[in-house]
Order: sequence, then C-alpha cells, then structure tokens
Amino acid sequence: MRRKNDLKNLNENWLFHGTKSDNHHHIMEHGFNRSYCRDYVYYGRGVYFSRYACYSCHYSDRQDLSFLFLCRVLVGYHTIGSNDIRVPSKITLSNGKSIQADSTTDDKTPYTIVCTFHDDQNYPAYIITYMNKMN
Repeated sequence: MRRKNDLKNLNENWLFHGTKSDNHHHIMEHGFNRSYCRDYVYYGRGVYFSRYACYSCHYSDRQDLSFLFLCRVLVGYHTIGSNDIRVPSKITLSNGKSIQADSTTDDKTPYTIVCTFHDDQNYPAYIITYMNKMN
C-alpha cells in the first residue's frame, strides 16, 4: 500500500471494531483475519470498522462483558462498497491513473464505516472491555 499510495495517501484512521467474546483473544494474539467474517457484508467481504464506538458496540456480545477494539486502520484510497465484492473496485485518481482501491466505505461523507480486505491494513492497538447495560 505504501508503494502504491505514496506516504501522503495512506489515510490512516483510528477506528473501532466490535467483536464477540470468543473472538477477542484470537484478535489480540494474531490480529484480524477476514476469513472469520460473519454475515455482515453490506460493503464487501472484509473486516469492518467504524468511526463511532456506539456503532461498533452493537457487534459485540450483549452479555455482561463486551469487547471493543480501537484500531489503527490504513484506509488508503476508498470507494463505496457493495455486498457482493471480495476486493474493492478500481478507482480513477485526479491525475487520470486507474488503481485498485484499498478499502470500501458506506456512502456517507465523511464515511462512518470502513471495510478492509487485507489483514495487514489493521492493527488492534487497544482493547476496551466494558460492562454492557443494554440488556
């Protein structure tokens, strides 16, 4: 990604990722693995992140303890995703060059949801463990 995007276009963001309690140890030890993705594939078959903790917390367990990761995510060049893709589509840059997008997003500006397709685009920097009072 660094070679393709130059250093100025990595578009690194701090984003949240909610997960089930049985997955958080695996993520802490091995990082993210998109082959474990569940049925949530609105923007592609990848790993999902959000700008907002309140959105990501809906994907954690609704039991006593919930787990939320605060992650460094290389969004790079992005395009709007769809549920049937396994890799992002190509985009045309302002200089006319056509490249493969690095991630997909929802159609909001600024985007609120990011889907990444390469496991090394994401780093689980912090885990937030909290008591869920939503029951």
